[in-house]
Amino acid sequence: ERGILDAREYYKPPMTGPILSGVFIGYGFIPAIITYSTPPRYENLNFPYPELMDKYEYRDAYTRKAYQIKRARTAEGFGIGVGIFASIFLAITLSSMQH
Repeated sequence: ERGILDAREYYKPPMTGPILSGVFIGYGFIPAIITYSTPPRYENLNFPYPELMDKYEYRDAYTRKAYQIKRARTAEGFGIGVGIFASIFLAITLSSMQH
């Protein structure tokens, strides 16, 4: 349980990539899928207590929760990016229809 709680507090994956993937939806879909399906790298886990990572239960709980967080954040960022893309596309389309 400690590993899960620590992952929630300390593991913060970036959202920039998933948002950009959503904005550039035609090309960004593949990187978003790859990011979503790839577990976080060990050096990016940002775990607070290196000595606890030597314990299987803690490491397993922390890394599983970090992966869940990464997947949720990737999906959220991609959705935000698609929303930005759709808003820009709609604004351009409506603007061109008024001329």
